[in-house]
Order: sequence, then structure tokens, then C-alpha cells
Amino acid sequence: MVWQRTQNKKQTRAHDTPRWRRVLVLGALLPGLVWAQAGLPALGDDGALTLGQEAQLGQRLYAQLWRRDAVLPDAWLADYLAQVWAPLWAAAQGLGLVAPEVAPRYHWRVLPIREASLNAFAMPGAVVGVHVGLVARSPSADALASVLAHELTHVTQRHIARMLAQQQRNMPLWVAALLIGVAAAGSNTNAAQAAMAGAPALAAQSGLNFGRDMEREADRLGQQVLGAAGYKPEALGQMLALLQQANRLNDDGSFAYLRSHPLGTERVAEAGARVAGLQAPGGWAGVSMPALPSAAWHPWMQARAEVAISDNPAQWQAWQQQGERATAPLNEAAQVQAWHAALAAAKGQQVAAAWGLLAELAAVLPAGSAQADAVLGLQLRLWAQAPVRLPQVAQPQVQAMVQRALAGARRALWLDATEAALQVGMARELVAVLRPWLSAHPADPLVWAAMARAQAALDLPLAALRAQAELQWARGQGQQALERLDAAQRLLPKAAQREPHEADVVLARRAAMAQAWAQQQAQ
Repeated sequence: MVWQRTQNKKQTRAHDTPRWRRVLVLGALLPGLVWAQAGLPALGDDGALTLGQEAQLGQRLYAQLWRRDAVLPDAWLADYLAQVWAPLWAAAQGLGLVAPEVAPRYHWRVLPIREASLNAFAMPGAVVGVHVGLVARSPSADALASVLAHELTHVTQRHIARMLAQQQRNMPLWVAALLIGVAAAGSNTNAAQAAMAGAPALAAQSGLNFGRDMEREADRLGQQVLGAAGYKPEALGQMLALLQQANRLNDDGSFAYLRSHPLGTERVAEAGARVAGLQAPGGWAGVSMPALPSAAWHPWMQARAEVAISDNPAQWQAWQQQGERATAPLNEAAQVQAWHAALAAAKGQQVAAAWGLLAELAAVLPAGSAQADAVLGLQLRLWAQAPVRLPQVAQPQVQAMVQRALAGARRALWLDATEAALQVGMARELVAVLRPWLSAHPADPLVWAAMARAQAALDLPLAALRAQAELQWARGQGQQALERLDAAQRLLPKAAQREPHEADVVLARRAAMAQAWAQQQAQ
């Protein structure tokens, strides 16, 4: 599940573990304790969790990730990770690792996690977390996909469910230690850390350390998935070697994956030896293969991830200076440098410098390309944050830029354009773009957040409160969603005449959410 230090190096101390992760482990393990204490069947007939119980565990994990602010709300990174993941999932189905009748029950949610370490996890319940540090340090999309294919195989082979079954006897003791720690954390951090240090689940952050047999199976099948998806299968061996080498040179906690995934020299050698006999990509009846991400797009996302996880102003300045030294004409490598510099300048509030770099890029990038759209999105965010610092950019120019952004098909660009659209009076146009997307993707919290802002700007309080409720529901926060709808209901006497359709929707969604939330709590 989660790739750092080999076993001969000391494990991370409890106080090195982010608090959101400590609470997250509690949220993930509690269902097993509840099932056991209630006398209900905690495990499936095969000695593992049932798929329904896995879904419950995954939903709790997903909600905890959002509640603890562990998810980085970056639509560009999230969409890139989903694009890397999609061919892997299709290949796993084509290879028969997932039964056809089971596959539709997995609705994968791939989340960028606000962590700098090289790490990823795929949990039962179709939740994938990718530490932003893994994107930043993966040399290619193939390398990133090799880690995700390994993680996917842990789920398809039900390794985590089997391990939870094996460790169920110890689960009440783990949860007791975790409960003490979480209860103490609010008032006395040192006491909380001491109480939690004894819980085996925290010793390795997630409490689930894969054995060598499971690791070999995940390597072997994961590499098959990698190659069948169309990625370079040799990337697994290259990534393992990179992790092994970097881990020898670095003991700062950045390579957390290796702590729960024991890495021996033989795993690297075996990955290299398997490449020749792997199946060619695609060719399965009934399985549609999504396109792989462009190789040229990975460095742009890598730069975005690097800046996102950096909290060092000196590093931002260094990236900015490196990009500013690039001379025209900008080749592909120089374009990445300029993009990296613009991101760093924007993070350092160097608005004019960032705008200048973006203007240079916009002049040479093909219109409508992912790179050009990313540049346009950052320009709109910059202007919305500090319009007075860009006096040369007139409002009609911004309106034209917003119109261009909303005319495209990238939701990340729509989200980048949101604040600028509201400031130049284009909230109605924004709603017109977001509404059909939400009809097709009702569980998208980032777009619901933008919709809530747009409806508020249009002075439509019922629609804004309903969008806020849908945002909370999409994050797994049922109680908060119901509170937003309760607030909307209190406004009905005043607002229903102006928003009659929305009033009906509020009442219907309040009833549906209340019933679904009660069922979830009963489970």
C-alpha cells in the first residue's frame, strides 16, 4: 500500500506521522471493530472482507481524507492522475484480474494527497491516494503508472482485505490505542503522541505491511497490467531501482513507500527479467482502452507538483530565475522551465514576473493544447487574485479570456476561470457550463464548490446552499450536507417564489440525503 526506508533503518516515530493520517487510520479500522463487537459477519466466506464492507471502509477513508484536509484541491493534478489510472483499470479488466460482474461496483476516486513523500495507496472501496511528492519525483508517466499498477493489484488480489482478516484479533487493541491518542490530541499533543506510539497500526503509518509473497504477486501482476495498458513495462524495474538507490542516500522520511513494501535487490532483478514475456496492450472484447497521457504533459504536471509541495521561498526564487534565463525561441524543455518559473513566481506573489512568463508561453503554445490551457488558467487565477497589480490587463481582455476558458472541455480550466468570471460579471455563463457537467458527474466536489460561488454571485441563495450541500455530500460529509439543506429550508418562505424549481430540489434532496445518511450510519 503505502513505498521508504528499508527494514534495517529505524521506522518513523509516531510524532512524525501527520495528524490527519493518524485519525485516518482510526477511521479506516473502526468498521472492523464495530462489525466484530456487533456480532455481525465481519468477514466474507473466503476469510476476507465482503465487497460491501470494503465499500463501507473506502467511503469512511474517503470522508476522512477530506475532513482532515489531506486532499490537495488541484483539478489539474487530479485529472492527470485519473488519466494515468484509467488505462490501468481497463487493462486489469482485460487481463481478467477483475470479474466482469464485479468491475461496475468500483467507482474509482483518484486523489492528490497533500504530502511531499514518495507514496501512494489504493484502498478497498475504490479510493486511490497519490502523494503529490510521488508525481514530483517520478521521471515519467510510465514510472508513475508503475507504482499505481502495483497498488491496483493489491486491491484486485484483495491483499488488504485478507490482511485485515488475518489481523482482526488485534484490531480492538489498535483501535483502543488510537482512540486514546485522538482524544488526547486536541489538548495535549505530546500525550497523544505517546499514547499512540504503542499502536502497531501507527508504527508504519498505515498499519498494513505487505509480506514478500504479496509484494511479488503485486509486482508480477502489476507489471502485466502496466504493459497491457500500453505503458513501458520496464518502468517498474527502473522505479524500484530509483527508490532503492535514493533510499540508500536519503534517510529523511521521503521514501515512505518502502516501509510497508519491503524492497529487496531480487525484486528489481525480477522486474527486469519479466519484461520480454509480457502481453501487448489492448485487444480485449468489450474493454475500451483509454488513451495514455502525453509524454510531453508529464513534465508540466511534475513542475506543478514540485511547486505545490515546496514551502521554501529560496527554492521558488531559484526556479523563477532559472526560467527567466530561458531565451527565445522557447523549445520544449525551455517551455517547461518557463512554466515551472511562472508557478514559482505566482506562489511567491511575484505577480508581474509570473504574468510575463505566462505571456511568453501563451505566444508559442498551440491554442487548445493542454499546455496552453494550463497557462490560460494560471493567468486567470493571477488576475483574479490581484487585478490592481496587473493594470495593463483590461476587463474586456479578461472577459475574452474567460469566454475562451469556458468554451473548452477541460474542467480544470473552468475552475481556474471561476473567480475571474465572477469578477467580470460572467457568473451566468459559468453556471451554464458547470450545470451539464454536474448532471453527468454529481460527485465532483471541486465543481460543486465553483457552482456554489457562482450561484451566490447571482444572488440565488437556495441554489447556492444546495450546491454547498452537494459539495459536502460529495466529500462524504453527510451531516454537514444536511445542515446546509436545513439552512436552505429555513429560507423557503422568502426565496421560494424567486427560485421555485430550486425550492422543490432542496426538499427532494433533503429527503433523499437524510434517508441515505441514516442508512450509512446504521451500517
